[in-house]
Amino acid sequence: MTNKFLNNGKVGKNNFWRYAVTSVMSFGVSEIVVIFYLLIFTLVYQLLMGNYGSDMVIYFIIIFFTFSASTIFLLIFLEFLHKRSVMSIVNTIDKYDVYGKSKSWIKRIRWKRFFKGFLIWSIFLIIIQTVTFIFYPEDFTFNWDLTSFFFLFILFLIAIPIQVTFEELFFRGYLNQGLSLKIKNPIIIITISSVIFGLGHLYQGNEILSISFAFYSAFIVGLIWSIMTLLDNGIEWSTGAHLANNFFAFAIIGGEGSTDNFGTLFSVRGSDPLFWVILSTLTLFGFLIILILLKREKILKL
Repeated sequence: MTNKFLNNGKVGKNNFWRYAVTSVMSFGVSEIVVIFYLLIFTLVYQLLMGNYGSDMVIYFIIIFFTFSASTIFLLIFLEFLHKRSVMSIVNTIDKYDVYGKSKSWIKRIRWKRFFKGFLIWSIFLIIIQTVTFIFYPEDFTFNWDLTSFFFLFILFLIAIPIQVTFEELFFRGYLNQGLSLKIKNPIIIITISSVIFGLGHLYQGNEILSISFAFYSAFIVGLIWSIMTLLDNGIEWSTGAHLANNFFAFAIIGGEGSTDNFGTLFSVRGSDPLFWVILSTLTLFGFLIILILLKREKILKL
């Protein structure tokens, strides 16, 4: 049975070279754009603000401009090179209402699914951190510098939603649909896209254990979000879950010494990295198993 969402990939012009050009432009060219803007904004910011929060600001500037450029390139090439609607990689909601009137893209997005994904994934992360706190309460430190936290929170609101939006549009939408043109088995499709998604997170580690953990945790998360995308025929749930995941990572709980911890509400020392790896592995696989058990009939029909 052909998945309705993956079937959107057949719309428009979808030669291999079009996918290659769009992918390279979305990822490669955006880096060049960022270097240009980063130099300008670094100079301007340091002139106006000195060194206050410079590392934090520069980090989020990189994220903002990188993924803004990536998103713009993806949407432009999707529209003009693929001759496809942007909404074709979002969901399968009909463009017209029952009266034949065209609906705006805002009305075609299933916001309830987005908030449901955000809520469920937030609860999932709270459970993980609660268990960690029970075993290692001494590893948690509260950030009393709330000014720094609110500054970080504002930067998060500006930059991270763009990052999340691009990654979901590309990995759960564009890439999965593109793979479906050559591969008919949905499980193989989402496995390949999740491997690529995992490889894109290798930079988060700085040694063998942390690099391996960064890869397979992103891989399992990618599987979960891709399964939900196919079950939902859209990326809204996975986008909400992804935003919740990054909200916790960038604003609520960060590891001490990590590159993206500039003033999160809590810092975790992580004195026993093996415990964290085991706990995260068990919870991620547990979530995946529960999802498969609850949705097994729909998964078998993908």
